[in-house]
Order: sequence, then structure tokens, then C-alpha cells
Amino acid sequence: MMEHLPARHSKTEITQILDKLWPEPRSRYAAASVAENTRRAYRSDMDHFLSWGGGLPSTTQEVIDYLEDHATTLSIRTLRRRVATLNEAHRLYGFESPADSGHIRRVLRGIARTEGKPPRKAPPLMLDQACMLIRRLDGTPAGVRDRAMILVGWSLFLRRSELVAYDYSHLKIMRDRATLMIDQSKTDQERLGKILALPRIGGPACPVTALETWLNISGITSGPIFRRVFRGGAIGKESDRLTAASVNLILKKRATEAGVDDALLFSGHSLRRGGITQAYASQQSEADIQRVSRHRSLMQLRDYRDESAALAGEQPATDFLKALNDKLVEPSA
Repeated sequence: MMEHLPARHSKTEITQILDKLWPEPRSRYAAASVAENTRRAYRSDMDHFLSWGGGLPSTTQEVIDYLEDHATTLSIRTLRRRVATLNEAHRLYGFESPADSGHIRRVLRGIARTEGKPPRKAPPLMLDQACMLIRRLDGTPAGVRDRAMILVGWSLFLRRSELVAYDYSHLKIMRDRATLMIDQSKTDQERLGKILALPRIGGPACPVTALETWLNISGITSGPIFRRVFRGGAIGKESDRLTAASVNLILKKRATEAGVDDALLFSGHSLRRGGITQAYASQQSEADIQRVSRHRSLMQLRDYRDESAALAGEQPATDFLKALNDKLVEPSA
């Protein structure tokens, strides 16, 4: 069990604490036990708390003071994640966590009610905007790659991390469709896998044709499908896989070039949000949408349904307002 350290720590002491809590894994199997992004987030959260002056084990008052000090500078979502990280840190060393208490939950609810703001979401890429982006793309290697990336991510409702994780070995192209295997995702940490189908529809919006064109000009037959394209059109090697951050930058760049409103707000998540929202707008069945989106919670998925209805101007009162309108224009008896 870790000793109770003083409330203020040097950077060296903080690093030692983090290394004891979430050490660099010494084997690839140990590394696989916790996703790298999760381990990095844990370390970052705990670093912030300890650098502020928190202790381990913490006291209830320390946690309250930390939350109140950051109530106006950090989002409620971030504060809740920091509390979850504190709980995990205490659990790892057998301490009772003061963060896991009704009192702390009440403080968080109070911050959410007084300081909370709606999360700023990337705008969904909808049909008209997708049309603007695709029309603007040219036949250069970067343009061909981005067309394939946008159409694949949009039609399969992919997270940006999933999109850049695709290797050639995950792809199978057939006469009437292509299939892509997702071997790990946010909701499939144990790599059970999921096969998703891309329709071959022909024409400029066909994701299979776009993929085939990209593979033909790039010569890719192994390794990552989506990789860097350098100035002059040189295509990157297997070590030049695109990152999730680069997908964000590409979407912002292409949206800006196409003249899309609020272009700089777009990100890689705009593909997933836009695809799901557009599927709802196209009256696709919720079961089919969930099968492709892989949402575990229908409640979470239905946020997209509600957004689709709002964007289309749909409102439950529309029909009875129209009926009232008809009544009002009728001649009085």
C-alpha cells in the first residue's frame, strides 16, 4: 500500500506516484489490459490533481476544494472524469475513496446546474455538406484518399480511431459490395470483431469505387489503408498511418475549401454523427442503424434521431397545428 504523501508534491514525486499507479507495461499482454488512451488519460487526470496539491489517499475536503477551484475552468464532463480517476487510483491501492461518496456527487450536480454548459459537439456532416465536400475534391492522391475516407467513414458511421485503424487485411472487395472488419473499437475492447458492409452503388458517391480508386493509385496491398500523402503526391509507407487527429484536420481543411458553414467546427466525429443523423432522416430502421453504429445504448443512439428531427424542422405539434390552422380558415358558421 502507498504511503500517505504530503499535500504538496514535487514533479519527481508526482511522476513516481503515476508510475506506481499506471506503470509503463513490461509486456504486450500487460499493455493490452488497459487501452493506451485510457492509461494516458488516467495519468493526465491524476497529474493535474496532484500538481494542484491533492493527496493520495485524498480527503473529502480536498476533493471538494479541487472541484470548486476548477468549477468555472473545466467542463463538468472533465470534472466527473477526474473524480472517476481518483476512485480508480484509490481502488488500485486499497484505499477507501472519498470521491466515491454521495457528498461529492451532490457537489458535482451543483456544479452542473450552476456552471454546466451543453457540450460543444462537432456538427454532423449532412447530405448537402457531403455533396459540397465531394464535389470540391480533385483527382490528386490526397483528393482521392480523402474522397474514400469521407465516404467510408460517413456510410459506416465510423469513429475516427476506427477509420485510421483499417489495414488492407481487413478489407474484402466483392462484385456487389466490400466488407471491412473492425477488430477493435471503443465498445469492443476484447476484439470480438464486427464485419460491416459497404454497398457498391456505382457513381460518384460509391464508397467501394472510391476505395478501389485509392488503392489503385496508391498501390497499397498491405498495411494501413489511409496513410499520409506528402507534398508532390508521394504516398506514405506503412509507418505513415493517419492518426485520429489528422482526420480532424483533413475534415476542417476540406470543409473550409468547400465553403461549408462553420467549417472549423468540423472534425472526424462529424462523419459518424452525420452518417447516423442522415440515416434517421432517410427513415432507416433504428435496428439497422444500431447494427452499423454498434451503440450499446438505444438512449444514446436516439440523441441522433432527435437531432435529425430538429434539423428537418419536425415537431410533434406540427400536425395538430395544421389542423387548427384549417379550422381557423374555415368560414364561421
